Amino acid sequence: MSQEELRRAHALIERGRTAEARHILETLDDPTARQWLAQLNAARRPRKGGISVPLPVLVALGVVIGVVVLVIMLLLTPTLLSRMQNRTEDTATQGAVDEALYASILQYCMVTTGYGGEEPCMSWTELVLDQYGESAAVCISPASTNSPEAREQANDCLSANGIPEPL
Repeated sequence: MSQEELRRAHALIERGRTAEARHILETLDDPTARQWLAQLNAARRPRKGGISVPLPVLVALGVVIGVVVLVIMLLLTPTLLSRMQNRTEDTATQGAVDEALYASILQYCMVTTGYGGEEPCMSWTELVLDQYGESAAVCISPASTNSPEAREQANDCLSANGIPEPL
């Protein structure tokens, strides 16, 4: 009978039904049954050395961290929004200035060279802006094409800054 009960207990253990197997093994007076029972009891004990934190403590810690993050976000949001708005305004202003400078340099080239087509002057304007941007802004303004004297003054400025003349 003992062997049959051991087989039944073993089958229950194999299927993961350890509570039923334990109940059977406790009724047997057999060294194998005692060994299996000891193994089941050892597997049932929690491992020592691990951190055991109760769930309510973990939930409370999560809530505290969430509140701290929320407060930090609320404090930083106005600052970040104002920085983004300022950067957008700066970019829009810079774009308008760049377009006006491009138009002035292009007009200067077309008036100075007398070209009927824009393509050579567009290439020269892009070259000047890429390589000599700030110097070109000092030398050429919308008024640079108003008179021969203004064009001559712009030519002298360009030469003094090492900027090539229009093609």
